Amino acid sequence: MLREARPPQGSLGVVVYRETAHRPTPLTAHDRAQMVAALDTVDWVCVCDASEADGIAASYAAGPVLDVDSAQTRDVIRDVLELHSNT
Repeated sequence: MLREARPPQGSLGVVVYRETAHRPTPLTAHDRAQMVAALDTVDWVCVCDASEADGIAASYAAGPVLDVDSAQTRDVIRDVLELHSNT
């Protein structure tokens, strides 16, 4: 999904939302940011609150924004656990 979101001649930035009581995550925002930053297709990563994302994207002159959370259609953690439990 991130590879497809990267503009052909541009850069790709990713905003990682901090976890909240209403939005718990299995990994901390810092850990998720490190995972995303390790991807070759990603040029920069920023950790912030969801309310700050639009301002950050605007300050980096970002192109189209992809909200991965809303595009998520499957439980990635469950898929990984199932894959490794069958090996």
